[in-house]
Amino acid sequence: MEEQIARLTELITDTEHSVWTNSGITDITPSQVKYIEAIAGLVNPNLTELSKVLNLKKPTVKITLDKLEDKGYITRVKSDSDRRSAHIHLSEKAIIINYLHNAAHKLIIDIIRAKLTNEEVTTLQQLISKITK
Repeated sequence: MEEQIARLTELITDTEHSVWTNSGITDITPSQVKYIEAIAGLVNPNLTELSKVLNLKKPTVKITLDKLEDKGYITRVKSDSDRRSAHIHLSEKAIIINYLHNAAHKLIIDIIRAKLTNEEVTTLQQLISKITK
């Protein structure tokens, strides 16, 4: 099973890397993409909300947000209700990254579907759901 997991991980990594390479994006790490995905899912969260979703401490999240801001992927906008707090907004560049990330996932699904029957896909979905609960 270790070999199969390693090959599946390689398939996912190679597919995502191929999407980034073909798009010309070279200045972002997989970890930073995870942050962008989380921010997109939360819609302009603050540091506390993002930390909770990522299950990371605020100082750790702040370091990565600083890097994303330096690269132009996010902006921080002071909250109207609490000037001590800032909401994290994705830039156009980050929205494209999130779109490409989703496209990579769809491509991985297409690769899997091409190799499995509909019944096998259903079984795989059930097994993955069981594992990830």
